[in-house]
Amino acid sequence: MATGIRVRHSRSCSSREGGGCSCKPTYQAQAYDTRTGRQVWRTFPTLSAAKLWRQDAQVALRRGTMRPPTAKTIAEAAEVLIKGAHDGTILDRAGKPYKPSTARGYEQLVHAYVTPALGGWKLSELQRRDVQDFVDGLRSQGLSPLDDREHPRSAPRHLPPGDPPR
Repeated sequence: MATGIRVRHSRSCSSREGGGCSCKPTYQAQAYDTRTGRQVWRTFPTLSAAKLWRQDAQVALRRGTMRPPTAKTIAEAAEVLIKGAHDGTILDRAGKPYKPSTARGYEQLVHAYVTPALGGWKLSELQRRDVQDFVDGLRSQGLSPLDDREHPRSAPRHLPPGDPPR
C-alpha cells in the first residue's frame, strides 16, 4: 500500500479475521501538517482518488492554503478577538492597541451580524466565498462598509438606520 494511505474494510469483512476481503474497501489518505503537528485525512472509494488527494493535500499544506480541521468556531474566535481588542493583546494595523470605542464598536457588530450568521461554523471550514456571501447579504440589506479614509467623522454607515451606536 502507498505511504500515507490505508485500506478500510467494513466491520463485517472477513479480512478482519485473516480471510479474504468480502467487502468493497475504502481508502483513507493522510497528510501531515508540520506547522500544527496534526494529521489531515479523508476517505475515498478508490485508491487512485486517495493518492491524488494526498499529493494535492501535501502541496497545499506546504503552501499554507490548506489547514487541518479545528474544533474552534467563528463565535469562539470572535470572542477571543473582542477580548484581545479590549485588553490590548490584539493590536491594530499600525501595531497599537485598539481604542475603547473601536473595540466596543467591533463587539457590537460581531454580536449583531457575524455571530448570528456565521458563529456556529468551524473556523477551518470557513472559506473566502462564504465570507463574500455574508458581505453580499449585508449589502443587500442596505448595509455598507465604513470607509474611514474618506469620511473619518461621518455617521457610522455600517449600522442599520435607527440603531444608534452605544
